Order: sequence, then structure tokens, then C-alpha cells
Amino acid sequence: QGKVTHGKPHEDHGTRKAQAASYDFEFAAAFEKEDNAKIYEVVGSPLVHSALMGYNGTLLAYGQTGSGKTFTIGEMGRLGSAQEGVAHRMVRALYEEIHRIQAAHLLEKFGPQDGM
Repeated sequence: QGKVTHGKPHEDHGTRKAQAASYDFEFAAAFEKEDNAKIYEVVGSPLVHSALMGYNGTLLAYGQTGSGKTFTIGEMGRLGSAQEGVAHRMVRALYEEIHRIQAAHLLEKFGPQDGM
């Protein structure tokens, strides 16, 4: 569990001023300086595994403007790089696992073929 404090706008004689408000939220972890590979390992990989078991999953990045949400979730220009986003890593892992499962079923059904 953590505590988050932020400014909450309110009306004061026609002007908007920020008034500090405090809210309690429950969360398992917060990331500050971890790279996308670590965030994938901690958050993305378990979501992929759960999806393969039939559960819904959500990857959410929340934060102020400029805090790195788009970088963390993923940008097309970073595909295949060390900075590749968590969502792209998840999609790749999901398709790789589906392919592995399909290949195992085909081998089970038809047995190994020449050249395999």
C-alpha cells in the first residue's frame, strides 16, 4: 500500500488554485529507474502467462506528462532494441508461446517429419 499526494483544483473567487489532497491506493510495486526488460520480467511476463491460461490482463502506465509512459509501453521505432517497450515484448512472447504450443500439438498428432 502506498500514499499519493497531488494538487486538487478548487474554485476560489473565480480563480483556480491547487489544494493538496491525499489519497490512499493499494499497489504491488512502483517503478522508478528500472529498464523495460526488468519491467517486462516483473509485470509483462506474468500477464502473458495468465493470458495463456485464459485470464484477462491489463498493462497500465500512469504518470504525469513526460514521465516515460510511452517509452515504457512501447514506441514502434524501438522494436528489437534494448529500449523496446513492455507491450511489444508481451505481444512477441505471446505469439512465440502460441507457436510453440501449436508446434508441439502438430508433432504429437503427426510425429516428427523428415527435415524437422
